Amino acid sequence: QLDQIKCPVLVVAADEDYTPVSAKQEYVDKLPNARLVVIEDSRHATPVEKPDEFNQVLLAFLQEV
Repeated sequence: QLDQIKCPVLVVAADEDYTPVSAKQEYVDKLPNARLVVIEDSRHATPVEKPDEFNQVLLAFLQEV
């Protein structure tokens, strides 16, 4: 049912997370209005590990929508 979500979606992934980025890309590919941003050198707690990078990505997305 992911193809039914029409609002903009931001998926933020960590390059060293438990789930590979490719798995997250599969979800993004099924969402009609989604984008994937990968935070480098981060693991499962990206907002805590890389708060500046995470906040930049999130703020840029929110300014666009």
